[in-house]
Amino acid sequence: MTTILRGRNIGVTFGKFQAVRDVDLDIETGHVHSIIGPNGAGKTTLFNVLSGRQRLTAGRIAIDETDVTAQPEHLRSRIGMARSFQINSLFWTFSVLENMRLAVQARDYRIARSVLRSDADRSEEVSVATSLCVSIGLGDQLHAVVDHLSHGQQRRLEIGLALASKPRLLLLDEPTSGMGVDDLPAMASLIRSLKRDGYTVVLVEHNMNLVMNLSDRITVMHQGRVLAGGSPAEISSDGRVREAYLGKGLDRA
Repeated sequence: MTTILRGRNIGVTFGKFQAVRDVDLDIETGHVHSIIGPNGAGKTTLFNVLSGRQRLTAGRIAIDETDVTAQPEHLRSRIGMARSFQINSLFWTFSVLENMRLAVQARDYRIARSVLRSDADRSEEVSVATSLCVSIGLGDQLHAVVDHLSHGQQRRLEIGLALASKPRLLLLDEPTSGMGVDDLPAMASLIRSLKRDGYTVVLVEHNMNLVMNLSDRITVMHQGRVLAGGSPAEISSDGRVREAYLGKGLDRA
């Protein structure tokens, strides 16, 4: 097993408040690695640091041994990182296929900047976009207006847009946030398929059943530090973790 992302002594300070401190993190290639913790634990700040959205104030981050500590999001995307956001960012009046085609087009700046694109270019984009829509379970919704989809379908489309950039490392920020119970199985199935297809997934998530059933490794944050790390079984039986969560929601479904 190889390490695709490594963080050492990560720290983030806002004024006098230290949101994250002395965090070491190893993300193994092909794993689903979840970051969990109570509200205010520092997991979202850590997630933003990993993606390049938030600058760290201490420590180092490397992707495939390349130091990306000072690199912003768009530069990290060029070496294989992509992320989804907790709040959907979609073209609401466009169809599912149109949203995906624009994402496919954007991954190649030469095509994205070209006004006089050939019909062949457009045909290839549509073909790739259609395949991506099928892979996220929206093959039967290609021409549906995004605003008419369920929240869960919109969340899956958001992940599909991230996949359009051909990442190896995918960061998912609360993918089930605001989702009804009917949409949860499809999201769980999608995350499993991402692992089968060779993606490495970093997941910040509050749904403990999802985390425990899908994760290979879990990092538990508490008060800005790593409280514990290990397999789902190890985390479930860790007394410190149970105390931090008041003993709730840490068993497998």
